[in-house]
Amino acid sequence: MKQLLLAVQFMTIFPVRVKGEVTEGHMLGSAVLFPLVGLIQGGLLMGAAIGLSYVTGPWLTSALLVLLITLSNGGFHLDGLADTMDGLASKGDREQRLEVMHDGATGPVGTAAIAFALMIKFAALGEMASLGYGPLCLAVLFMPVLSKWVMLLGMNRAVPARQDGLGRIFIGKVGLGAVMANALLVIMLMVLYVMLAGWACEPAWHVFPPAALSLSLVFTLVFNRSLSRAIGGQTGDTLGATGEITEVIYLIIVSIWSNLFIS
Repeated sequence: MKQLLLAVQFMTIFPVRVKGEVTEGHMLGSAVLFPLVGLIQGGLLMGAAIGLSYVTGPWLTSALLVLLITLSNGGFHLDGLADTMDGLASKGDREQRLEVMHDGATGPVGTAAIAFALMIKFAALGEMASLGYGPLCLAVLFMPVLSKWVMLLGMNRAVPARQDGLGRIFIGKVGLGAVMANALLVIMLMVLYVMLAGWACEPAWHVFPPAALSLSLVFTLVFNRSLSRAIGGQTGDTLGATGEITEVIYLIIVSIWSNLFIS
């Protein structure tokens, strides 16, 4: 229970209290539960999406859902996205890029990255809200789950770019077993959702869960490789950026899939 509470405390702004001493071992152990925290967030978002649909139109529903997910994360991932993009846009060497990322100021590239991420989320969720409960709930339920899972994958496949900050507790220390177990859980939950939504008899939806997970996997591996070349590994900021970009990619996938295969 302590590790779950730590995971909730670390990944969200939900008001939870962890009793007793907290060690780096406890923090590392909580990482395997990050996707579960995402599922909790997704469940709350799905409830909000259904409730809002009774009193607001699709575009206001979309705006409020984007606000809720941003607030529930405390803006943590968006901040990581901005810092990462500013660092990667820097023309200096690895140390200079890391220094730019460590700087609290947000530059024009980081600002643009946040704007585009929020804009795409708003447009995609609004479009799915206009299609009905099925695609909208598929989007909001699994969006935070996948974003937390790719963070685990990034932790497993990378080395810390610097030895300070909370990122060093996790990066390079999360086992492949934890990544694979969570991947299996995500696929099973997606398959169950597809069945409950009544899409199981439609062949295109049979491949949606592995397709969504595979595209998230490919992006994370490619992005991780790029980060290794640019800054020598991962940081807490880059993990947040990985999750944020994955959310955008996932929403685009759901939007395209829904438009193609939901009449």
